[in-house]
Amino acid sequence: MRQNSAFIATATDYTLSCTDALAPVGSQTYSLAALSGPGFSSKKLEKRKQSMHMNAIKTALYTCLKRCVSYCFNLLNRLLGGKLPPFGSAAVVVEEQGRYLALLLPSGRAVFPGGFMTWREHPREAAEREGREETGLLLEADDLINFYSLVTADWQAMSTISFVYHARVRGGLLHPGMEGRPCWLTEEDLRQRMDSQSLRVLDDYLGYRQRRRDELSHVKTLVPLMH
Repeated sequence: MRQNSAFIATATDYTLSCTDALAPVGSQTYSLAALSGPGFSSKKLEKRKQSMHMNAIKTALYTCLKRCVSYCFNLLNRLLGGKLPPFGSAAVVVEEQGRYLALLLPSGRAVFPGGFMTWREHPREAAEREGREETGLLLEADDLINFYSLVTADWQAMSTISFVYHARVRGGLLHPGMEGRPCWLTEEDLRQRMDSQSLRVLDDYLGYRQRRRDELSHVKTLVPLMH
């Protein structure tokens, strides 16, 4: 129980420590600096703090639930001789004005929005749904950047096949969820906060973006020749 309490305290600290440097592009979010401004009364500030603390508790409980599910799945897979298939998941990469939509976890690590697919759900649909649930933004996914196989022997995690799409924001406002706090980060910020798997996705996206730019440049070169 002491361990869980420490996790909740850490999650609360992380939620309250999001600064204006992580403010979203074209969307609304809050930090303690903004909440302490002239537009907020002490009652509103206290209510907001309570809301952040509840989100931190939900995050801790959700993390414990995921670990329990992972243990049960891996135990069942072991009993069946490793015959269970990997889980399908989907994620999105969204870039606007030089910043990337990311989810800041309580540990401080940043990831791209995404999660597990549901039954009879297309990977693109899963990517859009997970993006909306984790960030509050309405996203439209288009091109598949790449897919990734993640094999793990960790009992607290599950092996997955993940499909990552490029996406655009079509509406909505950022809001914190159980997974973490959504924010907009520069490429430099991402490289400091992401693990090797997420950095591989980032590098694949940069390659995709360059190919798209080259294709567009090629089309613009051909258009005058057609007249």
